[in-house]
Amino acid sequence: MKAAVRLAVYGDINLDVLVLHHEDAAPGSDSRATVRLRGGGSAANVAVWAAREGADVGFFGQVGDDMAGRWLREELAAEGVAVDPPQGNLAVSPGSATGLVVVSVRAGERTMATDRGVNLTPDRDLVPREALVSREWLHLTGYSFFEPGPREVALRALEVCRELGLPFSVDPSSFRPLRQYGAERFLEDVAGAEVVFPNLDEARELTGLADPGEAARALVRRFPVVALTLGPQGCLVAAAGRVRAVPAASPPGPVVDPTGAGDAFAAGFLTRYAAGSRRTDGRRFDLALEAAAAAVRLAARAVTLVGGRGEVGVGSGRALEAAGDEDAGHRGA
Repeated sequence: MKAAVRLAVYGDINLDVLVLHHEDAAPGSDSRATVRLRGGGSAANVAVWAAREGADVGFFGQVGDDMAGRWLREELAAEGVAVDPPQGNLAVSPGSATGLVVVSVRAGERTMATDRGVNLTPDRDLVPREALVSREWLHLTGYSFFEPGPREVALRALEVCRELGLPFSVDPSSFRPLRQYGAERFLEDVAGAEVVFPNLDEARELTGLADPGEAARALVRRFPVVALTLGPQGCLVAAAGRVRAVPAASPPGPVVDPTGAGDAFAAGFLTRYAAGSRRTDGRRFDLALEAAAAAVRLAARAVTLVGGRGEVGVGSGRALEAAGDEDAGHRGA
């Protein structure tokens, strides 16, 4: 039996309020929707999906000392993700608010209103060196670079990775804050990443090139492996000077919510690629294709679930969602 990949993930964790619209909004009136509470945060989504795929995952992030924060810690632990030192560190910050995101999904498209809360003020030692020594891969998201507090933690963690020769991967996260932050600045920050996971908008922002293939070729001149996601069209894999399309997988059920599909893709890719990269046989391109095939299958599962990682509903999580459902019932009365 193969040993599980020892993956560290650093970044945001949030409570997501999912609003699945059944009709167009009516200003000044009501519109029908399904509203659910789910665990969210791009990095936390990757951690959960990777654990479900058999990885040994340690998560590094921060929540507030509130109901949402306690639920999120409980949820990740129930998924088998390490949240306590030394294997992980999901810190609780007294007097601070857990990150909260309102995700509106309409006609297969989503928009997000984000309050990152305590994600913006992590302790500078949130990802200690000794924790990374025990891991064989670190994954980060772009959100960890766009603001000063989390950026300091991310850059310190990458310093340790480079010192240890620990491979790491990065998802640029979102084109709008990436544009505000600066593409070249971001590329300098993450220099040395083994794998990058841009979507098409982010790849265009990073390269200034509209064509997906050209953007992938430009990025692979900077990074060994590029997995450029194209939504329902699958992805492009670039490595060793070659680019190949990998078609999307068929979802196992109705498509209900695209939230977190990219995070599931990254998790599926990493659990295969990081394990395979233990070999030193020079098969980087073939290995990336194998990883992408697994990744599109996991992303296809993700879009059939409500929320970035679906429902766990353990312990206080059930109580939190039940409270939300009860409030919704009172509002609709």
